[in-house]
Amino acid sequence: MRRLQHRDYHVAHHGAAGPAADVSCGRILVIDDESLVIRAIRRQFGGTVEVVGLDDARRALRLLCDGGRFGAILCDLMMPGLSGPEFYRELHHRMPEEIAKVVFLTGGVVSSAMRDFLRRCPNSVVDKPYEPDELAQIVSTLLGSPVVGAARAPAGVEDAAPR
Repeated sequence: MRRLQHRDYHVAHHGAAGPAADVSCGRILVIDDESLVIRAIRRQFGGTVEVVGLDDARRALRLLCDGGRFGAILCDLMMPGLSGPEFYRELHHRMPEEIAKVVFLTGGVVSSAMRDFLRRCPNSVVDKPYEPDELAQIVSTLLGSPVVGAARAPAGVEDAAPR
């Protein structure tokens, strides 16, 4: 996993999340076409924050444009339809104040275009399978407070993080 220090830059140059920040701080949006990933993240964080999972980036973009607010947006890089980079570009165009909240999830970058995008993008990238403690740290930073109980997956689901 690689963790990029981008949050301070975005807050300094683009401002905080705006008036909806208080509402969004306890919500995570997960965009991934693999239901196992959404379930694992919901299991990890669901006891302390609201987790909304969508398997379609276009639906996620509509949700955000319609006023849905989240403190963290976890987005798979490679999905059918709208890919992670395409989602990011659309979000940047429509709602630039939200892009600092995006964290990319990837099972492996295969194309040179994807590698180029990640080199240029200041946002964090988390490799799947992810370490629950590391993901909890990134999410806690984005939400602006420690996510209580998120450092470990609940008992019996240690292997819930996708492999």
